[in-house]
Amino acid sequence: MPLSDLSSPATPDEMLAFLAELAIPFEILRHEAAFTVEQSKLVTGAIAGAHTKNLFVKDKKGRMFLVVAEH
Repeated sequence: MPLSDLSSPATPDEMLAFLAELAIPFEILRHEAAFTVEQSKLVTGAIAGAHTKNLFVKDKKGRMFLVVAEH
């Protein structure tokens, strides 16, 4: 089932099945939550590539934004 057909957010299993259906390769790394860049360095040291900090913000009009920045 395409994710667009879901009336609620996809579960992790549904998302992984969707990626597999599209033949998109992926790797899962499970770790403790990291709330700061300093905390994330304990996890990201062994992972190649750029590392990011994600921030969800809401303005006075109630609009929501996702800001993704390289740490």
